[in-house]
Amino acid sequence: LFQWKDGDAMKAIEIPEVPLIFNSPVVSDDGAVIAGAISNFVQPNGNVTAFVWNRTTGRVENLGVLPGYRVSRSSDISSDGTIVVGSSADPASEAYRWTEATGMQGLGMLPGDTESASSGVSDDGKVIFGISRRREGGDSITTDVVWDEQLQIHDLLKLVNDHAQINEIPTLSDVYAVSGDQRTIVGEVGDSLVAVYLDRPLITLICDPNSMGDLDGNGKVEFA
Repeated sequence: LFQWKDGDAMKAIEIPEVPLIFNSPVVSDDGAVIAGAISNFVQPNGNVTAFVWNRTTGRVENLGVLPGYRVSRSSDISSDGTIVVGSSADPASEAYRWTEATGMQGLGMLPGDTESASSGVSDDGKVIFGISRRREGGDSITTDVVWDEQLQIHDLLKLVNDHAQINEIPTLSDVYAVSGDQRTIVGEVGDSLVAVYLDRPLITLICDPNSMGDLDGNGKVEFA
């Protein structure tokens, strides 16, 4: 694993015990913090564990796993590198949030679901995106979710569609992506891919669904 910055030479990141880099690392906006997952890091059985590398200290930190799980992976990092999100798994899976102060915190899942996974975090670290899932018979039922600053879980599609009904606009049948600034939600209406542009971050929608999305004063969220 190495780090390169324009104008500087390529710099190797020293990680003990010659581990295998398991997944693509993620990096903070200034390049000072890198997170990912590696094997053979601390655990002798070779289980995969999430890690954080800090350029200032030059130190690699093993983030460990949530209680009851065997592996962990990092999926995203906040812009300033202070918040890492990912999932701990085997058996099943649970999303986590990590900071240096709190360590790895499990985020849980929606009531009735049995697992969750986080896929991203907003630039400011206030909103975590992911999924919550359960099995019904032979089917896997997956729900797009967000966790707020208090680490409370919310059904993302319901949040957006509740607001859409208030503003008398088409409701989404699926959510595909949310921008890092929480202001753009990409989803599907019928067979059409659409973008919902919010005038304030998604965290505001979580707190007050009546205050969001009116870009031009017409009482509606704009689609494009």
